[in-house]
Amino acid sequence: MTTTTIKPRFCETDALGHINNVSYAIWSEQARADFMDTHAEMWDWSLVLVKLDINYRAEAFYGHTVTVETNITKIGTSSITKHCRLEQKGAVIAEVDCVLVKYDFDNKRSIPLNTEQLAYLHRIGDLTKN
Repeated sequence: MTTTTIKPRFCETDALGHINNVSYAIWSEQARADFMDTHAEMWDWSLVLVKLDINYRAEAFYGHTVTVETNITKIGTSSITKHCRLEQKGAVIAEVDCVLVKYDFDNKRSIPLNTEQLAYLHRIGDLTKN
């Protein structure tokens, strides 16, 4: 698991002072990148985002940091599901699941993760959360 701290920007607020819902996708992207930085070899796996599912739980506001915990919760033949849990002031504000697929850019199709990649993912993932 990795933890990313986000400082909401004033420009992310709407007229009511809430954080705009688009920001949650941006924050989860930053958390996914931080996760990949922690597990740097994954940058070379040709993973593409194919699904982003955001479950909004509560409002978020400017002036308070957001903590994003990221982990792998599901491993498929060619895909990985990463779960991001976003919290502000101790409350869960959103949960984001994203599916990344190993992709062959030359042939424009998904390809299976290899044995070494699968073993690595099983070592670092928390598959009990799904």
